[in-house]
Amino acid sequence: MVALIRTVLLHLDARRRWHLALVFVLMVAGALAEVFTLGAVVPFLGLLASPEFVDKAPWLAQMLDVVAAHMGGTRLLAASFLFACITVAAGVLRLVLTWSSNRLIFAIGADLGAMVLARVLHQPYAYHLARNSSQTLSAIEKVGHMTMGALAPLMLMMVAGVMAASILAALLWVDAKVALVAGLVIGGLYVAISLWAKRRLQAN
Repeated sequence: MVALIRTVLLHLDARRRWHLALVFVLMVAGALAEVFTLGAVVPFLGLLASPEFVDKAPWLAQMLDVVAAHMGGTRLLAASFLFACITVAAGVLRLVLTWSSNRLIFAIGADLGAMVLARVLHQPYAYHLARNSSQTLSAIEKVGHMTMGALAPLMLMMVAGVMAASILAALLWVDAKVALVAGLVIGGLYVAISLWAKRRLQAN
């Protein structure tokens, strides 16, 4: 997998590398948006349970008061509006990231396919006489298989990894013990369910 990534990066032009850097920036922005969304849940639920909850954080109470004054409503209405804005912004970032990453992967596949075809077409005439055109089509087809079978899952794995690492870092920063216990419980359940499903599939 590392050799594949290195090979693909060596064949990327400057435009695709800038596109890759932009996707990475969107990954970080999307991860921060997810963290902010999770962080906004606690104050919102606390405000629903007890209106005096936000007074423990004067900066938050002051911000809600300002927003509520502009909206002509209460703190709860202001908190609902801000929470909805954060959630929508995180969703939009996630959609933009998905669109941009998919566009990058298919653009890389198209570039590699065009590169393979150009190299074949620039071979001497004797090369084309000695080989069947199906070999050229097969080579281009392999680029498509590599794009869908390797590059696309790799990009999804990178996006999921950045998101998971950011959320885990935020949870560890808030409460390391609770985050570790929750991670072990959820991870253990995931492994147990995976093993159980694997055995059922093998049995069938």
